[in-house]
Amino acid sequence: MAVCWQAVVLNGSRKEPEVQPDQVVWVDPQTIAAVLREFQAGNTEGAVWLDLTGQSTDDGLWRSLRRARDSQHKACTVLLPVHSLAPQHWTLLVLCRPASSNECSPAAFSVQYFDPLTQPSPAALEQAKASLRLLAMLIQPAQLMAQPAELKVAASRKQSDGWSCGFWVLLWCEQYYRLARGEAPKLCKAQWTERLQAQNKFLQSLMLFRQRSQHKPCSQPYHHHPRFSQSWQMGQANCCKTS
Repeated sequence: MAVCWQAVVLNGSRKEPEVQPDQVVWVDPQTIAAVLREFQAGNTEGAVWLDLTGQSTDDGLWRSLRRARDSQHKACTVLLPVHSLAPQHWTLLVLCRPASSNECSPAAFSVQYFDPLTQPSPAALEQAKASLRLLAMLIQPAQLMAQPAELKVAASRKQSDGWSCGFWVLLWCEQYYRLARGEAPKLCKAQWTERLQAQNKFLQSLMLFRQRSQHKPCSQPYHHHPRFSQSWQMGQANCCKTS
């Protein structure tokens, strides 16, 4: 997912206007997961915590959230893809703060939470609430308009299959990045439908290839995608060797 987000940023940087540094903060899910485990265990002090969050070296997560924390009068958007288990699922937590000219009263972050499932996942919502509690602490003294306990699923488009949740999370991230650039979201229904179909086709092919390679390692290659045929040929050379 991190690679896909970098592609969004790279494409956006090729055109004017460019997004200001740290105006849109994409929080890496793997990084936040490691910090969240320590946070939920109550280990929020000491050298391990300072190293894990990046406070000891002003790096990592701590540095990424600097604008959110220290520049309270500047516009800032924090995007946190939330990965939950049982079942595995991707949702999105978004913190948005507009620019403020009032030195005495900086704007607070609005909070939105998106779940692409028609029936939102309770486990994902709890994971998002825990992540929001962590973010609220890391961005202090900045404030949130809504408390973690009040978090609810925002209205949004819904996936129609069992595996495109990550696609929708990235699509929403792209929309917020476009808004930060001063443009309206431009991905019309025909475009996102086409992109979704292409991704689903690829994932279906990948799943089928993995099943065939696990159960029938020496069967004929699945030619739906050229990469799969090449991978099969390499696997064929290995699995059919005799000692």
